[in-house]
Amino acid sequence: MSITFFAHAQTVEGDWQAVMKDERVELRVVLHLKNDGTGALKGTLDSIDQGVTGVPISSISLKDSVLKFEVPSVGRMYEG
Repeated sequence: MSITFFAHAQTVEGDWQAVMKDERVELRVVLHLKNDGTGALKGTLDSIDQGVTGVPISSISLKDSVLKFEVPSVGRMYEG
């Protein structure tokens, strides 16, 4: 499965819309990222096409302009 988020900013905090694709399906998603107050990122994911909101994401990191995160409930990891 691939996912592409387009961002040209100094921070990744905010709401980002993307399309997740694999060989069978294409889904529009929105990633919500915010600073938790300690400098760490927290976030949730909405699947627009499935009507699902607030899916927790974990292990969020941003290093050298590469964003990585995991969505434990669906067993997926994203990097880009």
